[in-house]
Amino acid sequence: GTLLPTAIGTLPAVMNAAWRFKQILPLSRLPGMFLIVLPWVYCPLLWMLMVVVWQLIGDLVLMIGLFIFSFVNMTWMLTSLYFKVDQPTSVEDLQATMKKQGALNLSCMLAGIGVLIYWVLTSEHEASQYIADILT
Repeated sequence: GTLLPTAIGTLPAVMNAAWRFKQILPLSRLPGMFLIVLPWVYCPLLWMLMVVVWQLIGDLVLMIGLFIFSFVNMTWMLTSLYFKVDQPTSVEDLQATMKKQGALNLSCMLAGIGVLIYWVLTSEHEASQYIADILT
């Protein structure tokens, strides 16, 4: 019960700290392993919270938006595996990888937010109407 909010708040910070540590010591393997493992813990925990909202409202577009939003950090894991961030690397390669990871992560996050905004603007559900009234 009380561990969930701590994990949801702490794990993204640990992933960012792992990236910063990898920048300082690019030959270290441990920060890359954190970037590969932590999304497997964080994303399902976040989805567990989001599924409660979806179950209460029950709209497919909302579910897609919440799913993308919840699992966007899996891009860190996928790109970390693809670019072999868990292996020793040069600073230049690491910076290029970080730019690519950041762009992909931002793109996926914006896609999830876009789907959620689309749901707010098009859904006839009471909750989306309430949110639309607040935004306008």
